[in-house]
Amino acid sequence: MDPVAETQTAPVQSRDVFPVDALLIRVMLVFLGTLMLALSAIYLLRQPGSEAFIWYANGLCIAMIAIAPQKQRLALVGTAFVAILLANLIFGDDPVQSVHLSLANVMTIACGVYSLVYISRDGDPFLQLRPFVAFVALTAFASPIVGAVFGGLALQYAVNVPFSAVAPAWYLGDVIGIISTTPLVYGLLQSQRDIPSSVYKPVTVALMIAIASFSGWMMIHAAHPYIAIAIALTMASAVLDRLSAFATAFLVCVTLDLLLLNPAENLGASSEIFEHAGRLLPIAGAMLLGALLAVKSAQLTYLKKQSDERSSLFANAMQSSVIGTVVVQPDALCTTPIMHLST
Repeated sequence: MDPVAETQTAPVQSRDVFPVDALLIRVMLVFLGTLMLALSAIYLLRQPGSEAFIWYANGLCIAMIAIAPQKQRLALVGTAFVAILLANLIFGDDPVQSVHLSLANVMTIACGVYSLVYISRDGDPFLQLRPFVAFVALTAFASPIVGAVFGGLALQYAVNVPFSAVAPAWYLGDVIGIISTTPLVYGLLQSQRDIPSSVYKPVTVALMIAIASFSGWMMIHAAHPYIAIAIALTMASAVLDRLSAFATAFLVCVTLDLLLLNPAENLGASSEIFEHAGRLLPIAGAMLLGALLAVKSAQLTYLKKQSDERSSLFANAMQSSVIGTVVVQPDALCTTPIMHLST
């Protein structure tokens, strides 16, 4: 058989849990997920006194589209645009303004997808520190810049909101949303996981909820909310596997988002030293620290798994090897070797 022909006819493996040609399923999930997250984020942000700037929809789209087959990515980016546009229209925004805001978010999604695809070309980007640092620099920090600038200019032109007030908050909300959402969604959708996870077990779910609740209590009573977040995510990285730690980080972020509905009353006593976007900067740092600890723990677990597998293979090879015994007589003549198979 021709090995080249066999390679060419071999079926293409999907990187996510869906079949390669399941475009309709991916389109539905991207549309519904993006629409739900966009609606909830817009609703929270537009409450009186709210500072809930965290935007999860872009992080969801980046993960789902980056892990999808290449030929389907353009259609999925278009689906995300339609979902965000519909969310803005539902809240009564001007159609032209809605298009501009949707385009701003799609710019972030497109840049994030391109960077994450590039980073993950050699494997899981959330398993080792080097690709994770690239994810933070390119996907989380660099990708939202274009969208935040375009969105800030669009809001300044449409509703006369100062660019200096909108763009930083837009940017940091995107950064926090990507850090808290993209690793979780990417890990959940992987067809093959290098590290097993107990994220679906009831005990693990209860522990994640307990840590998120504890972080909420600390954010209310601690002087600095970002310290409470860092402590909670450090705990999660210490006692949970990687995917469960990512899920805990997302729950902590949602808890924080709810507290940001009224930060003057809900957050710690010293939180008033940060105003608007300035409040999000140390929070983004705390979220990054938690994700970094989760990846570091996963890397150690993966290295231990590889070491155990190699040790097991070596032991099995030694047990299955043929051991020969040669008997040499005093006249230097060799007798028939005694061969036995060790099992």
